[in-house]
Amino acid sequence: MPKKYIFYLVLIVLLMVIFEIAGYLTQYIDEDLYDYRAQILAEVDETGLAEIKRGGMDPVIGWRPYGPRVTDDDNCQGTPVVYSFDRFGAREYSGYDAASAEIIVIGDSYSHGFEVAGDDAYAARLSRILGVSVANHAFGGYGPVQAFLSLKQNMDHYPGVRIAILGIMYENIFRMMNSYRPLLITKGTTYALKPYMKAGQIQPHPGNGAFTGVDTFKRYVNAAFDSDFWARPPQRFPFFLSMVRALSTDYFYYKKLPRKIRKIGLPEFSLAYRSNKFGQELVSLLDLYAEFTEKHNIVPVVVFIPRDKFDTRSASHFIDTNRQHLPENLLIGDVGTAAVDWERYNLLDTREADNIRFCHPSPYAHQKIADFIAELLQSRKALRVQDANTAVSQSRS
Repeated sequence: MPKKYIFYLVLIVLLMVIFEIAGYLTQYIDEDLYDYRAQILAEVDETGLAEIKRGGMDPVIGWRPYGPRVTDDDNCQGTPVVYSFDRFGAREYSGYDAASAEIIVIGDSYSHGFEVAGDDAYAARLSRILGVSVANHAFGGYGPVQAFLSLKQNMDHYPGVRIAILGIMYENIFRMMNSYRPLLITKGTTYALKPYMKAGQIQPHPGNGAFTGVDTFKRYVNAAFDSDFWARPPQRFPFFLSMVRALSTDYFYYKKLPRKIRKIGLPEFSLAYRSNKFGQELVSLLDLYAEFTEKHNIVPVVVFIPRDKFDTRSASHFIDTNRQHLPENLLIGDVGTAAVDWERYNLLDTREADNIRFCHPSPYAHQKIADFIAELLQSRKALRVQDANTAVSQSRS
């Protein structure tokens, strides 16, 4: 064999070895790129299933708060926070009166007011601005689908409600697409099956039957890891091909890549909010939301809430692009357009002095969100108050 062919053969083999080593090492660079179902399945047992069935699991929404009860926990700054829920599962605050509620808030932990006192959450602040009772049914981990289903589940408790406010934190657009929460967030979510959007329709939670035994539940977990929007390939030989598959997934393109390159100025959620995959599903969900509220003679409001200072404009692009496709009765706004000091927006984890990370919104941020919503409602005369603009000014002082 001529020497040049031997050289080329050796070169090809060497490159293949290099590619294989590179593919193998990616698991140590970012293990989230690959299927990690074995780790999740190892956590499933009869004790956990029994515990989740006793409290917290909901066969429609996935999980929900129950009451009456009071819990407490330290926030990321080490400050104790009390969470009080009434018998309907709404978060309580000073002066809250469920019987006279005229507004209901739904959404995730940003709307719930996680890590701040009940009186500091924007639902409570909005109540003080407008002078009406506001029922806060937002809860941690919810995406827009679960929030909407929570509204449907709780509407009958509030005959006086005239306005529904759906808070969508920017990242929630990801939660709209997945059927099993560990595909996005692994910590403490082993049993979190959930409803999601697909082909313009809400795909329901599998219900109580999914929790009848370990083997049954594992079948649902395996199905999610195989077919979910955020599914990832297993890492196996040939490792280079596994790496290529991992880098071509929706998980990498929409979630991992923007987080890596946000430091150069790319809004973190811009790819998702500009995507037809997400946009069409979100428009379909908002159609369902508007249709439901219209039947109940309620004004549907959607408020997009930035997660942190790294992205304060992705949702506005979605609103501007899709305005002609959105329901006419939908009142929609983006807190990212408000005058906010983004350095004060999030609580900061002071316990990690060398690597400060962002936490949930601060009391300052909740006030800004409440002000924004009050002005949005007043701009469309969605709720008659004596003088909303004066009330907003007073709340700021």
